[in-house]
Amino acid sequence: MKKVFIALLALVMALGAVGCSGESSSENKTSSGQKSSSKEIVIKYPNTQWYDAVYIADAKGYFKEQGIKIKYVGEIPSAQIVPSVASGSIDFGLRHVPLIAMANAQGSKLKIVAGGTQTLEKYPHMRYIVRKDSGINSLKDIAGKKVAINSFGACSEFVTREFLREQNLDPNNVNFVVLPDSQQEQAVENKLIDIAIVHAPYTQKALNNPNLKQLTTDYALEKGVSGMCPYFTNESFAEKNPEAVKGFVTAVAKASDWSKTHESEGKEIIAKKLGIKASDVEAWNYYPQQVVQKDAVKWWLDYLEKNGKLKAGQVKLDDIYTNEYNPNSKS
Repeated sequence: MKKVFIALLALVMALGAVGCSGESSSENKTSSGQKSSSKEIVIKYPNTQWYDAVYIADAKGYFKEQGIKIKYVGEIPSAQIVPSVASGSIDFGLRHVPLIAMANAQGSKLKIVAGGTQTLEKYPHMRYIVRKDSGINSLKDIAGKKVAINSFGACSEFVTREFLREQNLDPNNVNFVVLPDSQQEQAVENKLIDIAIVHAPYTQKALNNPNLKQLTTDYALEKGVSGMCPYFTNESFAEKNPEAVKGFVTAVAKASDWSKTHESEGKEIIAKKLGIKASDVEAWNYYPQQVVQKDAVKWWLDYLEKNGKLKAGQVKLDDIYTNEYNPNSKS
């Protein structure tokens, strides 16, 4: 009887050892940027509140084609996306060039790897929304008003200040209030703010509101050169996981180009992901094949230097972006 017990105990211990080994192996292989199986790479990404091509690439299976699984970590406030990529809490982000440049000036090592959004007259990066009865009818009327932005140090703040400069007005004569894009339409309708600066997809709901009107868009500033909101990663992550970066860029590029010819379906994907109506979704336009445009990056670096946010040459153009992970790039 004792021999039987010992044999059974040995069997149980053997089975337990197999189980623990499998869990350990799985846990080790699903860490950021590592293959969770022989074919799958797990990438941590935030649940953004924009018309994000990552959602489309995921829904269409383009990440799966690259052996990538997107692990959504939950919504992260807009202002925390850049620091989260810098710290390695997430692997990629979608934010504006000035935020990335200023983070690098402070010691971060971030790299733009895909072009992201491109402003066109029909598809602006952001729209300025006011009440129809507000008395705000021109860019000059922005001065002294309460203006909602989704974070400081990015497109909403800097483009607004530039609009004021163009009108020979004090660029500091504006009262900024930080609000998520999803809350701005209601805030301006209820007169909690004077002007909402809204990004897609929430721009469409604001345009649909009979009490609101569009004042202008970022296209009004040098035909939207400021509208590039790119995808970026941590240089350390890219160096350790070049195939992951290449796969991410390839999938996003495919989704970006697909969305141009399948806009209705793209809106349905975004609506489902964000829990809103497809009729309230406006699409963003993305740069063709997600090739990073040097001139668009340079425009922002020049702007930051001109306005004292960066010292001359503090952030070098060739250090902040690359197209090396994009198979569509000829450079």
